[in-house]
Amino acid sequence: MARLECPSCASWSDRATAVTDGELPTLSVDYAARILTQIRPVVGGCSAHGEVATFDDHGPNPGVTVFSDHAGHTRVTAAVRWADVACSRAACEDLRRVRAPRSPSGQSVPGWRRCSASARGRRDRQGNRVRSALDGEIARRVRDPGRLAAVEASGLLDTAAEEPFDRLAELAAVTLDAPLAFVTVVDERRSFWKSCIGVDAREPVDRQNAVEESFCQYVIGLDAELIVGDAASDPRTAGNPAIEGMGVRAWAGFPLRAPSGEALGSFCVVDTRVRRWRDRDVQVLRTLAAAAAGEVALRARAAEVGTLARTLQQALLPPVTPEVPGMDVGAVYRAAGEGTDVMGDFYDLFESADGRWNAALGDVCGKGIAAARLTSLARYTLRAGAIREQAPSAVLRLLNEALLLADGGPSRFVTAVLATFDPADDGLHLTLSSAGHVPAVLRTANGVRLLQAPGTLLGIQADIHLSEVELRLDPDDTLILCTDGVIEARNRVGEQFGLQRLLDVTAAADCEGQAIADALSAAVVRHAGPVAQDDVAILVLRALPPGR
Repeated sequence: MARLECPSCASWSDRATAVTDGELPTLSVDYAARILTQIRPVVGGCSAHGEVATFDDHGPNPGVTVFSDHAGHTRVTAAVRWADVACSRAACEDLRRVRAPRSPSGQSVPGWRRCSASARGRRDRQGNRVRSALDGEIARRVRDPGRLAAVEASGLLDTAAEEPFDRLAELAAVTLDAPLAFVTVVDERRSFWKSCIGVDAREPVDRQNAVEESFCQYVIGLDAELIVGDAASDPRTAGNPAIEGMGVRAWAGFPLRAPSGEALGSFCVVDTRVRRWRDRDVQVLRTLAAAAAGEVALRARAAEVGTLARTLQQALLPPVTPEVPGMDVGAVYRAAGEGTDVMGDFYDLFESADGRWNAALGDVCGKGIAAARLTSLARYTLRAGAIREQAPSAVLRLLNEALLLADGGPSRFVTAVLATFDPADDGLHLTLSSAGHVPAVLRTANGVRLLQAPGTLLGIQADIHLSEVELRLDPDDTLILCTDGVIEARNRVGEQFGLQRLLDVTAAADCEGQAIADALSAAVVRHAGPVAQDDVAILVLRALPPGR
């Protein structure tokens, strides 16, 4: 409900359906009379908002509100059904503008919520919605397919309030001394309030009104700002239902622009009394509207970058995990942060022309497009090198040469591990070489252990040292490869996940390849949280019994 302030004593009260003694302000007869006289045309005879009867000084009656003067010897009684009269909050010039939807006790004032909900459309006595028609040119601009596509692409419709938009709207309300401020997004049927300062409406369904009853339609129709000092008398806005339904007396707003220039809605302030907007007010509003449009552009850019990052990252990974004869394969890849940066982790599993299978996993230092270029170079050089060379160490040397030729600089180095598998009657013969990478883990019937194959980082110098490890994988023996995003993941106190946890989780996991990969990924999340600080790549290869 709206709040009344006595011009003499500055005491406050909420109009309510029931008020106990002691909660009413001390108001003069003239002040109460002016309020009720102004309220009567707004709510009188309206079944939705109650009725106002004549008032006199004959004492209280059932269902009435009593105002008394300071001395307490004059009483004015008004038979008013106060429920849902929030729309009368601007009825009198002496009625101070409503700023926050709170009662003196600090509780939300429910009438504000009802006002915002009822503003979604007028209804006749049978409860049927009554819609106003849009002006022809306004309708054309509001329903323009290009504009509507931009609105949909913004992703702002039917979303929760967010601090960046609320902060700008609140700044507008405070700076311009206005009780209400909005950031709106308008589709073909409604004006959705992304931010609504001064209105107690939290759920998206309550933060909207019909486009025909909003002032945003005029901004979109003009494709420019709208500055109105007296909404009831201005020919552009006179007759708009929000003048009575929401108490709009003055309105000033600028288009909320999409990055491509379309008017998505408006950034506006509303006053509940007639006022003259100063040039300074308009300039402040123009600046804040541009800031709000900048926030929209940032979100669009982030979405584009995120899409690009995901597309590039997917291009650097196998589209599907291939089926390898005699081997059970599991894989997990988790991008760092919010997934809007392209990082350098990759894995690959591919067959050579001679029937050998190759498992590669690597980490390129850095992020962004430069890292993506080196990642792509590394992945496809390993594939090409495995055709030319059989020994994994020889293939890694070819990669080192390619990286040096690419001239990525000393800060652009790569760590990698490459394992080749030769099927045999007695199992899988494994040869593994590592270039400064995280040690591989071998799980057998006898336990788990690290496979140490010391080697030099790639892409820094021509003279490198690489070694190889050769062994046979019996049925159910499992090789686990991962990037440093696993072992270097830190918890809140800075403790790394580490190699020991890597061994412990691997030992305790189920035997299937994907189960091991999932268990390891889940353990990292439990340790460091759901947002990865670095890319996490895990590749698990388990030897199957003959015939499977």
